[in-house]
Amino acid sequence: MDEDQNRYLWDGSGVPDPDIEALERMLSEYRYVARPLEEASAPSGPLVSSGKRSPRRGVHRAVAAGAMAAALVVGFLTIRSRFQWSSGQPWRVVVVAGRPLVEDAPIRGAGELRVGQTLETDARSQARLEIGNIGTLTIAPSSRVRLLATRTRHHRIALDYGSIEARTWAPPFSFAVETSSASLFDLGCAFTLRMDRGGTGLVRVDSGWVQFELGDQQSVVPAGAEAVTRPTLGPGTAYLGDAPTEFKAALASFDTSAEGSETRSRAVAVVLSTARPRDAMTLLSLMGKVDRSTRERVLDVLARSVPIPPGATREQVLDLETKALDLYWKKLGLGNPKSWIMRWRDVVGD
Repeated sequence: MDEDQNRYLWDGSGVPDPDIEALERMLSEYRYVARPLEEASAPSGPLVSSGKRSPRRGVHRAVAAGAMAAALVVGFLTIRSRFQWSSGQPWRVVVVAGRPLVEDAPIRGAGELRVGQTLETDARSQARLEIGNIGTLTIAPSSRVRLLATRTRHHRIALDYGSIEARTWAPPFSFAVETSSASLFDLGCAFTLRMDRGGTGLVRVDSGWVQFELGDQQSVVPAGAEAVTRPTLGPGTAYLGDAPTEFKAALASFDTSAEGSETRSRAVAVVLSTARPRDAMTLLSLMGKVDRSTRERVLDVLARSVPIPPGATREQVLDLETKALDLYWKKLGLGNPKSWIMRWRDVVGD
């Protein structure tokens, strides 16, 4: 916390932190408001058996409100301090199995991974990294990672190849993984990412959301879903892990075929014919990847299982208006990426 923010907490001067301002708004109903002495001393509260109001009841309520406010402040500051991390401060490494290497030197029990350093595991070794204070990253056998950056709400690592499993509890975009074919941004969740040496990878999300992107191309992946990333092509369309094999194969064909090609057209037809009601998320993701006439066909299938939500029209959805699409995503009931704070169990495990 810088000097300006310290002064703001002490006497109201200086520059407030946005998080502190948000907390103040949340607690505003408990703010003390000075009243004239005669008004403050007037009896208040519900009637008691004697027919007079009990001043004690008002005092108890004030004390309870104050205690609640204090607890919220302490909880807020505790959570906030969790995200603090000095720029360049190394991550802690713990050996899980075998002899993982940091810069070709074996780790003995526990050690550190500094910015710019490489951690590598062979077929019989495994390690666990502490992502600052916000979570853990398990490095599977036969994997290599590089620490790119560490600071408050900005932890970055590269996965050259192999597999990692992350569990985090932090605001969206606090942690990211760079690969040769896409960038993965954690939105406060638990996920597994596997990359081969050629740059093809697969992310599987157990809780929360991740965002895969390459330039302007994005794929948002919710819990229970997965997505593939490919060299030069970047992230593909997200789908549920239990989707039918034919559905997955057609989606892969769509993602790897040229726009306007016959192959892509056939792939869309198979996706629509094999989609289950549960695959509405994939169909909604496809809306922005096809032309207007194909979009109408996709929406027809989507609307059979999830009707167009109130507040949006068919034309608005077909025109890809942001508000209409946001309403549709909300109606799917997949949760909100901003609700990371409720997923603390993802850090401590089952």
